[in-house]
Amino acid sequence: MKVRYTFDVSGEFRLTIARTLIIEDATVTVELSPENVLRKLIVTFPLGPGEKLPSITPSTEAGVKMNFDIPSYKSIDHAIELARNLEDQLCVFGLDTVDTDSYVVEWIAETEDEKRQLLISQFRASQGVPDEFYALWRPSMLKAALLSRHRDETFRIQLSFFRAGWRETKQLRCAGAFMYFFFFIESLYGDNEVKTRQLVAAFCASTELSDATREALTTQSKKSPYASLSVAEAFQRMVDRRGFLFHNQAVRKREWAEPIHTEFAIDADLLRQVSSRIAIARLWPAGTVPPRATVHDDAYRMLGEHLEANRRGISAGEGV
Repeated sequence: MKVRYTFDVSGEFRLTIARTLIIEDATVTVELSPENVLRKLIVTFPLGPGEKLPSITPSTEAGVKMNFDIPSYKSIDHAIELARNLEDQLCVFGLDTVDTDSYVVEWIAETEDEKRQLLISQFRASQGVPDEFYALWRPSMLKAALLSRHRDETFRIQLSFFRAGWRETKQLRCAGAFMYFFFFIESLYGDNEVKTRQLVAAFCASTELSDATREALTTQSKKSPYASLSVAEAFQRMVDRRGFLFHNQAVRKREWAEPIHTEFAIDADLLRQVSSRIAIARLWPAGTVPPRATVHDDAYRMLGEHLEANRRGISAGEGV
């Protein structure tokens, strides 16, 4: 039995022909568009000893007929690592992103007996930030955005850091998310300061940033390192954490590998909240945001807990 992961690819990277490659225990193939643009990355692994197949069992829950048990395999980590290698190495040649947030998992039976055992052959999985953390909007939101008169080109450039931070957050790459959100607020309020003391002072001097940070601090759980900090102390920690990642590479003994993303989950989430409040206030002045169809009042708290508890894993999915 084999398990296959298919990732969507965006960009303009082109190949003359699709080939099959063997990378350690993975079989890698691609799909090309009619114009030879890379559109899908397909990674296949043999199912390891003791790794279970998906199963379907009757449900005892009222209103639910069946339970779907979809196992997660270690091979997804390897597949995502290969996808990110591709994304990094080919970005200079036109490849934009390999979507590791949402992908198709398939089980490939190799014998008749395996075919009989296979109850689910394909499944679409999602990881990162679950959809329920996003509000559902009415069409009036789209109209309001289209009719906006926001033309601040400098802020558009600064907002690119915010968007990049969200992309990293969705994939639980928290160290990168932290840095992008930090660049966003630094570009707005840093007053061109780079030294720690002066940068913290510049942050403290901004009422807008202080108010957004004070609100974000109220969402922190008791276990959060920010739970008992003042606004000024929170700024100090943010700047210190920035220094650990960005300035002290010569003395830092660890690389930006997965454990460091887990370590920076809470910092990244706090900066996401601060940045989101600032971006919303600037893009949507008071009274201009249309009413939401659904509101998740505790979304900030839920997302923080999610990032803290889930370094990686299937958080949602549906059978295909």
